[in-house]
Amino acid sequence: SRPRGANPGVFPITQQGKQLMKTLTQAIRALCDGAPTTLPSGERITEMPLLDQLADAKTARRWGGAGGGGASSPINLDAAQIEQDIDAEVNRVCSHHMRAADRKTRVKYWASNTPGLHALAEALEWCDRIRALSHIKVPLEGVCPMCGAEQVFRYNSEGERVVTPALTITLDGPRLTIACGADGCGHTAHGITGLENLNSETKTAIMSLAGTTVP
Repeated sequence: SRPRGANPGVFPITQQGKQLMKTLTQAIRALCDGAPTTLPSGERITEMPLLDQLADAKTARRWGGAGGGGASSPINLDAAQIEQDIDAEVNRVCSHHMRAADRKTRVKYWASNTPGLHALAEALEWCDRIRALSHIKVPLEGVCPMCGAEQVFRYNSEGERVVTPALTITLDGPRLTIACGADGCGHTAHGITGLENLNSETKTAIMSLAGTTVP
């Protein structure tokens, strides 16, 4: 028979096993749905799903419909390698029919059909590798100063088409980048100077995330 914890999605029924299962659940949520994060300012936000951040990092394109918005740049080989590694691992347990599903659906299926300790180790490694590519990125309510877009469409972990804010903000310590994901826009601004064309309400939201005050 298999050792305890080696069955698909199963951990020992102990306090430690429950904690391991909780950690795996949190890792899969971070990958597919976005994890809650506390900023240095103390504010709680929800990080964009790491698999979305991975796709974004691969081609430097932002959400905004088929093909993504904005100009593309050379492929990020590190991000492409992570995608390949995830797909290779996940597709081991996916049927031919399941492999046609989106990556988030396949990752969730994989987590429920893979020995618990192995799934935990892989999922945590994926989270770490993706976060090393791109820093905290969150949606931002506001109007793009270039194209006027407020919202764009994306697909959630269930494959459903949903509405999300057009603007995103990426925080890398004190560095701040605001970008628009509307199809064909490609607006990007960096730092405090990038805020000057945004309305005061949007500025306040950004500065709150950054843990400072509006100039």
